[in-house]
Amino acid sequence: MLSYTIRICISFLPRLWVVCFIKGCTPTTARRYNSESAHPMIQSLEKKRGLSVVRFKEPKTRELHLLVIGLFLLTPPFSQHTGSSLLAELVSIDSRGSLQEPNPSNLQSLSLTNPVVVLDTELSIINTPQALRGFNLFVVVRSNKTTGAKDLFLLITDMEGNVEKQKYLGNHALVANVPAEFINSTTILAGDDAGAFLWNIYTDETDHLGFSGHHEYEYNAVNQTVFTLRSYVKTINDTDYLYGNIMEFDKNGFIVWSKDTQDFIYPYQWCPYEDLIGDAVDLIHSNTVFFDENENIIYFNGRNVNTFYKIDHATGEVIWGLGEYGNFTLYDINGVERNSLFYHAHAVEKIDENRFIVFDNDYHNQSDVDSRGSAIREILINETAMTANVSWQWVSPETYWSERWGDADRLANNNRLGTFGTETHVNTTVGPRLVEIDDEGNIVWGMDFKFHPDYFYGIYRAERFCYSPILSSPSDVDILEGEAASISWDTWYNFRSKREINGTYEILLDGAYFESGQIQYDRYWRPRQLTAELGVLPAGIHNVTLIASDEAGHSFSDSVTVNVAGFWLERSGPEIIEIGEAQHTLTWTGDTLSPLQCEIRVDSEMLESFEWTGEDFSLDLSTLDPGTREIGVEMTNSSGQVHYEHFEVTIYPAESPIVTSSPSNLAISWNETPVLSWSLEDNRPSQWSIYIDGTLHTTDIWEESPLALDWLLPVLDEGSHNITLTIHDKAGHQAIDTIWIEIDPPSPPVICATPHPTIIIWGRDEVTFDWQVHGGQEYELWRNNTLKESGPLETTHLSVPIESWQTERWRPGVYNLTLVVSDAVSQVSHTTWIHIILDPGDPYADDVVNNFSGWFLSGENALGAPDGEYARIYLDYANGFMTLDMGESEEVVNDAGNDFVVVSESGEYRVSVAASVTDAFTSLGRSEGNTSYDLQDFGLEEFRYIRVEFYSGEEVLLDAIVGYNVNVPLGDTIPPDIYELDDFSAYDNVPSVGITWTAIDDTPWSYAILLNDTLVSSGYWNGSDITYLLATNVTASWNVTLILEDLMGNTASSSVVVEIKPFLASIWENPWIALGLISVTGAAVLALALGLRRMKRNS
Repeated sequence: MLSYTIRICISFLPRLWVVCFIKGCTPTTARRYNSESAHPMIQSLEKKRGLSVVRFKEPKTRELHLLVIGLFLLTPPFSQHTGSSLLAELVSIDSRGSLQEPNPSNLQSLSLTNPVVVLDTELSIINTPQALRGFNLFVVVRSNKTTGAKDLFLLITDMEGNVEKQKYLGNHALVANVPAEFINSTTILAGDDAGAFLWNIYTDETDHLGFSGHHEYEYNAVNQTVFTLRSYVKTINDTDYLYGNIMEFDKNGFIVWSKDTQDFIYPYQWCPYEDLIGDAVDLIHSNTVFFDENENIIYFNGRNVNTFYKIDHATGEVIWGLGEYGNFTLYDINGVERNSLFYHAHAVEKIDENRFIVFDNDYHNQSDVDSRGSAIREILINETAMTANVSWQWVSPETYWSERWGDADRLANNNRLGTFGTETHVNTTVGPRLVEIDDEGNIVWGMDFKFHPDYFYGIYRAERFCYSPILSSPSDVDILEGEAASISWDTWYNFRSKREINGTYEILLDGAYFESGQIQYDRYWRPRQLTAELGVLPAGIHNVTLIASDEAGHSFSDSVTVNVAGFWLERSGPEIIEIGEAQHTLTWTGDTLSPLQCEIRVDSEMLESFEWTGEDFSLDLSTLDPGTREIGVEMTNSSGQVHYEHFEVTIYPAESPIVTSSPSNLAISWNETPVLSWSLEDNRPSQWSIYIDGTLHTTDIWEESPLALDWLLPVLDEGSHNITLTIHDKAGHQAIDTIWIEIDPPSPPVICATPHPTIIIWGRDEVTFDWQVHGGQEYELWRNNTLKESGPLETTHLSVPIESWQTERWRPGVYNLTLVVSDAVSQVSHTTWIHIILDPGDPYADDVVNNFSGWFLSGENALGAPDGEYARIYLDYANGFMTLDMGESEEVVNDAGNDFVVVSESGEYRVSVAASVTDAFTSLGRSEGNTSYDLQDFGLEEFRYIRVEFYSGEEVLLDAIVGYNVNVPLGDTIPPDIYELDDFSAYDNVPSVGITWTAIDDTPWSYAILLNDTLVSSGYWNGSDITYLLATNVTASWNVTLILEDLMGNTASSSVVVEIKPFLASIWENPWIALGLISVTGAAVLALALGLRRMKRNS
């Protein structure tokens, strides 16, 4: 047993003060800042470190914030060690000896220390033999749905979800910042509220390493150091960018190496979906460091740039990037070139030479914004051709989609383990989902967390491991005398190690020591073969046992039986068949040192005799006569019998199944459901199926014969129906039995389904009134005691659509629809009251736009009126945000006073709005608590979508969005507005004159035109201009009146007087025309007189 020194380390970090002397800034201008208004990162640091920071009123505030953050990142570790670290001790071997049991007793006792029920929610488990046997390691966060309080636990569970061991990690850290993984067979590297620590699961000893980071703690066994990630803010052109450092800490908590991501990632690479944390651009969102100690290479993943990078640890040089901003030509699984192979991915790991595995969240997918297919992908790279190809993938159903978190591992059996760990998944009542996928994409193991009434659960990463090495289990061996025996095992280390680890092995032959030695387990959970060369063994049965141990002495064993003889023989194949089955052959496989005489007998009669020299031979059972047959196989040599086996086989003739009894044809009344019974027999039954009128209704496996099959007839419509039973056996034979059911209609008729819903919004498309009627021959449909339509009932389903709200005169109001159904002798009726209403709308948010939301819980609580139930928006990878839809035709509009209010309980938030989710959102600024907004202040007329984003505090509790001024037609008392026409005159020299009115109304309905109080035209008005042609064949004065009515019954009228006059009258009404005519007439008369006078003179 290792001896440990118990030490008490008291660390002290004085409060940090920043004193700055800049131009225009004196000590009197400095003040202690209000933490509620500080940058979220500073708040987080202050909360974790207890910092006190000075802010200044001058414009240099931003620079001072960044200085504070920078000083924080350079602050010495808050937990210092005196003397040597426990790191070396914790990772040294546990010399207590070999542990054969998979769950050692000391682990069980540790798991009972300070027991807390963590997984008090129902788990749904899939556990098949194809899964890798072992245990699961993960950190789970449990969040209270009411208070938001959270607790984090490191758990070890078995394959059925039973907690084997647990460790409480605190209640402040984000689950993504406390990953856990084994670094050797006894020790886990993880994080808690205080930062990185090592935990020996056998001694329960914990050592905090004196530093913290986010998303990753990666062990470097060469230097006994740990990599992690830290963020900082850099201001570029007045914009804050969140960058980060890859940092390496030694065993005393001091920085020994770092790499600044600003060296190779640039502002223009910001995700087009504009990821933010607070006011800072979340440019990179570092989440993975994978260290390859053989090559001294770091692989680093930047989530938001959709790229991972290869970095030389020795020089800090970035060798290449793979992804959206990388150096490789990228090809998907189908060989199609892509701009990126993953979106906002996690857990990039090397799994073989030139091969990587990645968890693709499929979040902010730039090629398909609606895509929700989180995936496990393996990528094969060629660093010479600089190509990267997806070589294997499992794209999950949408019900697994995880917009954040996630992990993917390749297991020892070549299966893949996926962590879809978010608290909720779309279209399910399931939280975190862990799955193991085989090479063909089948789920062979799964653990789903069902919803809990009080808690949410979340998991960032998960690992599979064993407490001792893993061994393959070779088949038993049959060899001939004189042959050298050898047995090969595949060996794997306890967990998915990233480096080679040494262990030991011992081989026992028939319980005695045979050999031992060192074994080096390969990295990446690749198999390493160990072969026992046993040499020539004497005849007989031998037991060979391999005991493989890890570096701490934890061992696992596997035994193989070796049968050494002059020959060996094994039989495979069925012993019961029916003629026609696909599998009908017995096969013997074996070998022999010298030829043997083989005789095969059937019922003691010789079937075949031949010299056997080790080749396979077979017996086709389908060639034997049906019945039970005794089979004997005898092997002899010159010394006599050396092998004899005797067994029975059963061969059934090729016969179809038999329906020995079946129901008779029936005539029943509608709504009767009798039980139909069949008796079935077959020697090799397989399956039965029932069809109704040719459509499969039900099917089941048929295993026992005879079978009494009882089946309840469902309710069928009146008429003739055929019920067909088909039965099959294993040889593919079938039998069919059909009966006819005559369903008599009821009398009087029955109306058994009526229109629903009964409250209908006016103007909606595809509104139908549906009835289910049995026994009816004719129908009449009355609306408010007026016959609407009638006719014969041709089916049992009567559907009456509203084809035109106007032409059918449907207006808001209450209608009684009475359906009268009759047969030859009787009739029945049913009245349904229908309420036609205007769209009532509401001033509240109707829906959460999930594609444009993230990092929130209980989103439904923000919908509808304020009720004290809250949606929770929190800080995770980025600022959580919810995009809410106020509803179609329910936009918040700019009107008098404030236009809407955000009802919130805690946390500072930012509000932005847009008319469409595809438009740019306009920011309305930050606030907290209940805040009202006037769109006029921002130059906006209306919006439909509102986004509420976390800014600072623990979390934002959002109750509701309430519109004061909403585009909802709750009522209409305003009559149509008709533009008045002036009276005018017209003449009878044209057939008609047109009179055109222009009018407007929100809900136009109908018009009527009166000519001297007599109706001359009417119809449906849709809001367009109305024209009436007035005939001019009667000279008179006409009063033409237009009457308009809107949907709500409001009316308006306008009259115009038109005087029709004779055309000649128009001449004398114009003095100039009259004077002209008189002049022309006088001139004509004078000319005529002069002409006559001249004629007389000439005569």
